[in-house]
Amino acid sequence: MRFEVWDFETGNSIAAYETEAAALALVRDLLAVDRPTYARTLALVRGSLGDPDAEVIDEGATLAARAEAAAPGPRYVSGS
Repeated sequence: MRFEVWDFETGNSIAAYETEAAALALVRDLLAVDRPTYARTLALVRGSLGDPDAEVIDEGATLAARAEAAAPGPRYVSGS
């Protein structure tokens, strides 16, 4: 399976990966650089955009939340 990270504002493919986890790691890295812009413009596509069976999995703020939720490692829970 192929997963592409796109910037829909510029219409450019940023990168393609074999796993969704790798694509989400890139999204997290980009959010760390410029969250306001990338949380608005990024999209995650399953397949290659332009292929008839390609599908936008997530975009914008919901993609940002999905990428952060998929981050590896322990998570701090307030009040525990």
